[in-house]
Amino acid sequence: MHRRKVVGRVMAVNHVVVWGGWFSNSKRQSSRPSIASRRNATA
Repeated sequence: MHRRKVVGRVMAVNHVVVWGGWFSNSKRQSSRPSIASRRNATA
């Protein structure tokens, strides 16, 4: 039960991050390369 809750939370956070990045990218194209910075952070 607890594990399921954590997974749902992670999925929700990931969804928000992806949508936020896409929205910011579409709003201001080259003002903030959030995807590149996130890729660097992940790598």
